[in-house]
Amino acid sequence: MRRTIVCCAALSALAFAIHDEAWAQSQPMEGAAPVQKGVVRAPKSAFEIGVDTAFTQPFGDLGNERPMGNVADEGFALGLELNYRINPVWAIGIDGLYHWSAADDEQRDDTSIFGGTVGVHATAHMMPYGRVDPYLTIGTGYRLLMESRDGNDGQLTHGWEVGKAKLGLDIRVSPSVAIGPFIAADLNRFFFENPEGPTGDRDIANTEWSTFLSAGLSGRFDIGGRRVPEPRVAFVPARTTFISETPPAKPPPTPAPAAAPPSQLVIDAGILSACGIESSKAYFEFDSAALQGVGRELLDKVAQCVSEGPLKGRSIAVVGYTDPRGSDQYNERLGMSRAQSVSTYLGSKGVPGDKMATESRGEKDATGAEEKGWSYDRRVYIRLAD
Repeated sequence: MRRTIVCCAALSALAFAIHDEAWAQSQPMEGAAPVQKGVVRAPKSAFEIGVDTAFTQPFGDLGNERPMGNVADEGFALGLELNYRINPVWAIGIDGLYHWSAADDEQRDDTSIFGGTVGVHATAHMMPYGRVDPYLTIGTGYRLLMESRDGNDGQLTHGWEVGKAKLGLDIRVSPSVAIGPFIAADLNRFFFENPEGPTGDRDIANTEWSTFLSAGLSGRFDIGGRRVPEPRVAFVPARTTFISETPPAKPPPTPAPAAAPPSQLVIDAGILSACGIESSKAYFEFDSAALQGVGRELLDKVAQCVSEGPLKGRSIAVVGYTDPRGSDQYNERLGMSRAQSVSTYLGSKGVPGDKMATESRGEKDATGAEEKGWSYDRRVYIRLAD
């Protein structure tokens, strides 16, 4: 077991050594917001594949007064996890494990000990925005242990893996890959045995508790979803802002750099065609509804077309969007404030209120991973509603 622990420590040190270079190669492009050293974007709404290799040591009793130590000794395990990362902190998933153990000296020389588990689990990440992220996994499942002699079917013992816990470190070597050491333990109760192989199960009269302790190395690979930055609390000077009322629980996000592209006002192609509008390239500043120049002129044309022109009597929808920074609830309110700002302007230009539907998509359709993409996520979209 000592050799296994030393090996895991060495591999973890290697992961630490290469992660700076890997992260340097994955930094945002020029013009994007810099990433603070030691801070990473965490997976959200992503699928994860986890692969474990570990040294195992069983303890306890198989039942019917059969000590585990008289059957199986130390061994090796290979595990696979399929997870769904709900948000940076929480993940749920299913898992499977195969293990091989050395037969105890009391067993025949031709005895092989192997088995496995299947189960479900939940994982809590304690520092998801750090490059070193401790995590705790808890779950339950079903365990089987086979004693095979001379390559033939032997005794199969199986029962519930009542509980299991795994404590480990995710060391991020890239935005979607983490490697690190872990220790794990489970608590088992075998209820059935089958001395004749795949048929003939019988109850174990005197059930006892047993455990498998493990130490090893885990790799985690994130697929799809998004990589979101850590929410930041920022204080901004008092000024006229895009939203009419700052939510008390969540201060506004840090304003974008001055050089960042402004947010967009997007007009549906059907409206542009019907109203004879040639371009929809109008913008409003970050966190502000103050449309400048061509922006006001564009909304004036839309208002005239809907209130008196070719689209008179038609209904429109004004939809607000945000980038993914900040909480879901805050971004929902921010998207609505953006949409209401534009619909209020259209109403002041003669568009009937009953012909406008205002809604917010918040961050639901955000696709950006850095400032260039976030500027597109911050938009208001005007389309026909019927």
